[in-house]
Amino acid sequence: MLAGIVLVPWTYGLSLPVFAGVDWLLHKRVPFILNCYRCGCEFHGFDSEHSRFKPFLHHIGLKYDKYR
Repeated sequence: MLAGIVLVPWTYGLSLPVFAGVDWLLHKRVPFILNCYRCGCEFHGFDSEHSRFKPFLHHIGLKYDKYR
């Protein structure tokens, strides 16, 4: 997205939708993982529509760094 923003003056804003599309494609291609706060393990193979798991919050992860 940063490259799209930098190119705006020369592309008259047409680079923003192009780079947004690239960003969306990368979002769909990268697998969904779960991180454990306590030990830092990564769990793969979960659906991204799993609503019972909350997203990883880095400020909470910092609290658990002393246990690793």
